[in-house]
Amino acid sequence: MTFSFFTLACAVCMAPGHKTTEAIGYAIMALLIIMLVVLSGVVAFFVNINRRAKAFAAAEQEEALA
Repeated sequence: MTFSFFTLACAVCMAPGHKTTEAIGYAIMALLIIMLVVLSGVVAFFVNINRRAKAFAAAEQEEALA
């Protein structure tokens, strides 16, 4: 069996600057960016719901006092 070192190595073990290592690095960066965008949307949604709930509660309280 004559396998090259690169055929058995994962992308982390390959030599720096190898095209596969660079491609996997870019893929990981893209996935992190997508994940941050989605999580930011979820946080923004819950902040918006919280603000609307507080405004609704304040309006309800003013209505009860009037």
